[in-house]
Amino acid sequence: MSTTAPREIGEQAELAVDREAPAYPIRLGLSLPRSTGLPHAHAPQPPLTVLIFARDETAVLGETLRRLNDCLGPDDGLHVVADHCSDGTVDLARSYGATVYERIAPDGLPGKGGALRWWVDQTRGDSDCDRPVVILDADSLPSPGLLDGLRVEMATGVSAAQAEIRPLVAFPSPVSLLAAYSDVTEQRVFDAWRARLGWPVRLRGTGMAIQRRPLERAAARLSTRAEDIELTVLLGSWGASIHPAPHAYVYDPKPPDTQGAIRQRARWLQGQAGVIRRHPAAVTRLVLRGPAGWSLLESLFLRPKAFFLPAKAAAAAAAWALAVTAGSILYGAVAVLASLWLASDLAGLAAGLRHMPDMGEALQALAAWPLYVGVWVRSLFLSAVSRDPWLRSRATTSRTAAPRGEDGR
Repeated sequence: MSTTAPREIGEQAELAVDREAPAYPIRLGLSLPRSTGLPHAHAPQPPLTVLIFARDETAVLGETLRRLNDCLGPDDGLHVVADHCSDGTVDLARSYGATVYERIAPDGLPGKGGALRWWVDQTRGDSDCDRPVVILDADSLPSPGLLDGLRVEMATGVSAAQAEIRPLVAFPSPVSLLAAYSDVTEQRVFDAWRARLGWPVRLRGTGMAIQRRPLERAAARLSTRAEDIELTVLLGSWGASIHPAPHAYVYDPKPPDTQGAIRQRARWLQGQAGVIRRHPAAVTRLVLRGPAGWSLLESLFLRPKAFFLPAKAAAAAAAWALAVTAGSILYGAVAVLASLWLASDLAGLAAGLRHMPDMGEALQALAAWPLYVGVWVRSLFLSAVSRDPWLRSRATTSRTAAPRGEDGR
């Protein structure tokens, strides 16, 4: 099968493309050296424990482990949880030098959250259990400087750090481009604003580093299918610092088709509902934190912005109508706040366009935003009716594309 050449942004961006699928990498900014010039690089650098969760992932795990072995420090640990695997995941992980934990018990919470809670219990009291833990998905592709960037960030004493997630999209379509645009904008614009204000950012499931003690405390409370949302809510409600790590990034292959995207979003929606249902006190504490907590909750639950923008516009219009008809200062203040909220979203979305590889193509995709809203509507329906304990967003037989490192490997 012939392929099209991948399109890219940034310096030294080489891609090793699977012969069966072209890649569309969304690059965020320029490549960075592994650790040269990183802020706080003079601070003592802690060793890390890198943790990967895999469930029948032989098709993608090998490339992830190979890349990790290229950037692991001499004192870092590499752990793989083989969660109810029936393929060669265990042997593959061991061949790359990973310490493998086989989870085979039928009871317990299914999915990544349950596997994380189980792993924490298995490793409690180990000699290296005081290290920060870096959590990756089996198909995440670490950049050469991922661990160095996270190591430097964790050395500052933050409770958690989140690397940039750079989406890889095969077979570009309006829906897939809008999904990538949403991810890019949320990180490069809205999370950047939060960081400047000293507000926490949300954890994204992969590329996240968490200090062991708060991780143990949070893992004991995991009970939903969306461990990233749950960890963010719990840590945020305790006042933990969750910082972006702008000098660390990981490539994240996106669902290869619309059905995969629907299943992925349905799992997120199920997780959101589960977190609200199971952790009302934590959500309430975030509400009481004021703007920092509100911003974090918005990033977790009011997604995507394209879905909620019409509602925000309607709320602002209704508030202005009430302010004019009632002549109330209170209604006027509410209308101003609603308008500022809407304006900040629009400004952020406009700013996000400059981070896309092709602004014209991104604008064309934006014209098809009702299709993207339709994907979320279908995901909402699936989340309500599905009893699948693990709504996988992709098949486990192939990787769509694998970017080569910025050092040319």
